Amino acid sequence: MNFLRLARCLAVILVMQFPFASLSQERSSDTVQLLDRARRLSDDARGLKPLDEIPLQARLADTVWNLDQPLGERLLLRSLELTIAQLKNSSVIDPASSSPDPQILFAQISSIAAKHDEKLEKKLKERWQEAVAPLAEKGSEAKSDPTQLAQLLLTQSANYLKSDEQRARQLFRQSVSHRVLQDHSVFLMNQRKGAAAITDTLFSDTLDVLAQRPLADANEVLVLSSYLFSPDESLAYVAISGYNTANVAGNTSAVPKSPALARRYLALLFSKMNPGEQLPPAVAYFALKNHLPQYQVFAPNLLTDVYAKMANLLPGVSKFDSAMFESAHKDVTASEPEATADWEKRIQNADKIAKEDRRDLEYYTIVFGYLLPKKDFTRATLFASRVNNQELKEKMSDLVNLTVLQANLEKPEATSLVTESDCNKLKVPLVRVMALSSLGKARLKEKATGDALRLFGQAIAEADKIKEDQDRLQAKLMLVQLSLDVNSSSGFERATEIFKAVNQFSDFNMNRSYFAVRVTVYGMTSEEPISPPSESSLVSTVAKMCRVNCEETFQVSGLLEKKELRLWATFVAIRTGLRENSREASNRLP
Repeated sequence: MNFLRLARCLAVILVMQFPFASLSQERSSDTVQLLDRARRLSDDARGLKPLDEIPLQARLADTVWNLDQPLGERLLLRSLELTIAQLKNSSVIDPASSSPDPQILFAQISSIAAKHDEKLEKKLKERWQEAVAPLAEKGSEAKSDPTQLAQLLLTQSANYLKSDEQRARQLFRQSVSHRVLQDHSVFLMNQRKGAAAITDTLFSDTLDVLAQRPLADANEVLVLSSYLFSPDESLAYVAISGYNTANVAGNTSAVPKSPALARRYLALLFSKMNPGEQLPPAVAYFALKNHLPQYQVFAPNLLTDVYAKMANLLPGVSKFDSAMFESAHKDVTASEPEATADWEKRIQNADKIAKEDRRDLEYYTIVFGYLLPKKDFTRATLFASRVNNQELKEKMSDLVNLTVLQANLEKPEATSLVTESDCNKLKVPLVRVMALSSLGKARLKEKATGDALRLFGQAIAEADKIKEDQDRLQAKLMLVQLSLDVNSSSGFERATEIFKAVNQFSDFNMNRSYFAVRVTVYGMTSEEPISPPSESSLVSTVAKMCRVNCEETFQVSGLLEKKELRLWATFVAIRTGLRENSREASNRLP
């Protein structure tokens, strides 16, 4: 009796296990196929120029590492050897060249190795030093871009911060030794909210590094002021002597969380504010002037010296620089009611400006600087209609109406008020495409699939009227992504057409993802950004397609004739497919 009961239990277990085993086998088969594609992609990439092949092999190594470490190592070593060859072939980097220098490429390769295998990272560094040493002895070591190195090392430091604070601190010091950037200040301000102790240590390390080397420019020390003294943790810039200067007119009235760090910073600021080729006298003067209240509280022992230095700097301050400082200082320190009052005064006086082009500039500034951010759509529409220049008037009116339309679509109670006629009133083709696409997406959310498809079809027809090639193709790629949510077959058909069209434009940017309308006002050209209803780059389109049908995505990507473009599209599909397999496998776990 017990034997029969046991046999029945085993039968039930086997029946239950079989489908799971089958699913696991299928998933494993998909992954194996994707890894085979990765190997073929690596082989194909050898036909690219070295500077194009290196990042592709390195990114591919990072993608496959957890599934096939030996393959990942081979690809990374291939990237390293190509980089070393590039180093030897280009011992002097042309500062005007847009090509990445070997030191930056190696830093990216090293960061991938560090992410997966510290022993391999050490091995790669040793190999790199062997290659660099002979060049250094000959005095022909390649000069790297300090800004790029600083950014890369900052990223690596951030990646280690939770797992290895000492390693993070070491990388951060290396980063600021190359250059202190706005990114460092923003990173520190964001990081301090959750980890004050280590962030204060990183800030302290930055002060130590800057004290031991000359400044590349004044902003290296000025951007750090926000960490201590900015009430809203922001940076403010103003042009002083032609130099876009940080925090010389911003609000620095906050009480610092660390008085000790404030004292050290103020001492460093005083010691570094010496006029020279990279530091105009006016910049040094206003930097000290804007921090006088903090000197009075936290470094009173320096106050006499600060006043003396400012007196020596004052003769080098022009009336124009003084006016720029006063205007900027007033803007950033004004209360919200004061700022609103200033804008309202400008609105009252705008019509009184005699010159038409100058008056148009004022209308433009009021609409995009005040009324639209405030969502005062009624007055924004009114002032756009008053513009004299017909082309500017048309573009401003369309942008205002698109903003109103998209704002209404975000409100469930107002969505039904938006109609196709609202879209068809718009005259700028790019803006009209965005309106039709936004409305179609809203109808799709309402389960009105037929309406959504019709609107997307209209948008595609309108996209043909967009003159700029990049914008036209991007708009169509955006519509491919929207269409995939409705009908995958239709979406892939459209993708096939657009990928073929991309072949006609050698300068197409596969990573570009933003839209903007270019306007000319008062002799100046500016771009007003548009919020699209979906992503629009070729990279994001390939990823979206692969989430729907990866095999068909590979076929469509193969239509791209430019080899570099085709291989990167294939890489994105492989990466997306592997990520989807991993996600599905996690979901299957009990």
